[in-house]
Amino acid sequence: MLDLSALRTALDANTGFVVDSQVLDYVLESINKDLAPIENDADAWRKFSMLWPPRLVHAYRNRHLIPFFGSGVSIAAGLPSWNSLLVDNFGLSSEFIEDKELQNDPLTLAELAAQHVGIDKLQNTLHTRYGSVKKPTSTHVLLCSLRCPIYITTNYDVLFEEAWKLLNTGIKLHVVTNDLWVDGLPNSVAQIRNSNDQALLIKIHGSTDRPDEQLVLTRRDYRHHYRSNTKLFSLLGDLLSKEHVLFLGFSHRDPEVSRLVENAIFEYEKEQLKPTVSRSNDRPHFYSLQFNMMSHSPEVYAARGLVALLPPTLKRTAVDSRSTALSLSMAELVLAGDQDTHSKIRLDDKLREFADQVGHPLEMALSVLEGFKNSALTKLSDSTSSDAWMDKLLVDLKELASQGVWLLNDAGVVQSYRVAAGQDSSKRGTKKSFSERPYFRQAKTYRKPFVSDTTMSTFNRNSTFFICFPLMSANGFAGLLFAACQSGTWQVPFHIAKECWKDDLSFVLIDSNGIVIVPPNDEFSSSGNTGPEGANEDPLSNIGYSFENILSLSRRDFLVSHVARNIVPLSQDDDIATVSSDLRIYSAITEVRSTRWKLCLSRTIVNLDIF
Repeated sequence: MLDLSALRTALDANTGFVVDSQVLDYVLESINKDLAPIENDADAWRKFSMLWPPRLVHAYRNRHLIPFFGSGVSIAAGLPSWNSLLVDNFGLSSEFIEDKELQNDPLTLAELAAQHVGIDKLQNTLHTRYGSVKKPTSTHVLLCSLRCPIYITTNYDVLFEEAWKLLNTGIKLHVVTNDLWVDGLPNSVAQIRNSNDQALLIKIHGSTDRPDEQLVLTRRDYRHHYRSNTKLFSLLGDLLSKEHVLFLGFSHRDPEVSRLVENAIFEYEKEQLKPTVSRSNDRPHFYSLQFNMMSHSPEVYAARGLVALLPPTLKRTAVDSRSTALSLSMAELVLAGDQDTHSKIRLDDKLREFADQVGHPLEMALSVLEGFKNSALTKLSDSTSSDAWMDKLLVDLKELASQGVWLLNDAGVVQSYRVAAGQDSSKRGTKKSFSERPYFRQAKTYRKPFVSDTTMSTFNRNSTFFICFPLMSANGFAGLLFAACQSGTWQVPFHIAKECWKDDLSFVLIDSNGIVIVPPNDEFSSSGNTGPEGANEDPLSNIGYSFENILSLSRRDFLVSHVARNIVPLSQDDDIATVSSDLRIYSAITEVRSTRWKLCLSRTIVNLDIF
């Protein structure tokens, strides 16, 4: 339940109560007015609960959250919609507005309006209409009460600035609209971030209180603005690549903002290709409050690199329930930051630690394989050359080569192999081509080192994955050097799982086919078998999980199936899965480097009042 008395305390602390007490009353009155129709409905309160990702709240508390807000924040203030302006003020034909091709293309509509009435009238009217509305909404006030060091907006209006004057009289708000204002900042952005008496608002499309500056409206304006203000957009790019950015009231239809987000994601992905020791720790975090959420929407936004968040929604008789929901979202964020309610379910530090513990030995194994690349290429080009190096390769890879190491040519035919002690080499040799096996096809296509998904071993029917190093020559793909490892033999994931179970956490390590590497909650243990029929191998050399058992478990387990459908935006997703009306599962999910696996930590939540 949204605790108004706690919100009063939080706002009191955030404003320092420097301003008149009437300001605080104004904020609470706005919120009370929004809540009035439902304040006695206990069931309705629960529908307002939403998940603020714990890492986002942590970033807010540590001054690393940047709210990026659009026109949806200002609707409740009475500003006209863009379409109504074009029709009512500029006489643009409704045919353009109703054209489906143009409905999501405000730049083209603005270009048409400029051609219709002239760019000067378009600019003057917008300066007048947007500049005349001075009373901020409760969402503006609550945004200001967050006291983030940096804000970004595409809005022209000055409602945020008006709210800032009300709440934060002792904090200087620097407003930047172009390179000249960047040059005019009295302090660096880093100094502003660390200051308690300064903040920065970046208005990337201009501001109505600066009549000498053009608002960015048309396609022509966009082309000029984004290419001429290099300092402004260099600053934006730097912020987007490092900070936690929360989009709210924003449609993601702005092509240049989308390009900035894509650039930040590209730079991050490029950085991940570097060796671990030289890799930057900076990474972008993007979140977006979205109302039109369908069941597949989180995956759609994840594919774009954003974590989609559903604001509190409720069927209301109010004219603008979306603005109400935005206010409530911000109020809950203020409370979450003030009370630090999310720290007890925060999982991202452990998630990164465990992902590194899983990923590091796999990357090291790939490095070991790379060290034998030249020997392998020599063997492929000259079948009479020695393959004694395969013995050392088997030893160096230890348990990650529990089922042996193999060298295949470009047709998938075995050129050399070694198996572990206790395994029958004669029974494991084969003249049959490996060319149809999925990891070989992936190697031939992908041509970069990788760790495969799991599959059933042809020798003992256990769940097995393959650490693969494609071999490239001047003529292209020459063959594949790989190690075979059975999931139950590799102890690292199991040790992590046991540590999680002690803390009542669920641990899921899953491949891209939705098959677990380790059974969740220790449902069954690994065991040995005698290997291939007639081989009479040492059972201890065949310790593993039956692939049929692993597959059956993966298909029936609710959490495993849920994680399998999840798409991870950038390096982490924060997910809430509803099991029943009073039981939910919060999960933090990431990807394991050099694999297509996902690692998930989950905590069961019975009462959402902690959000």
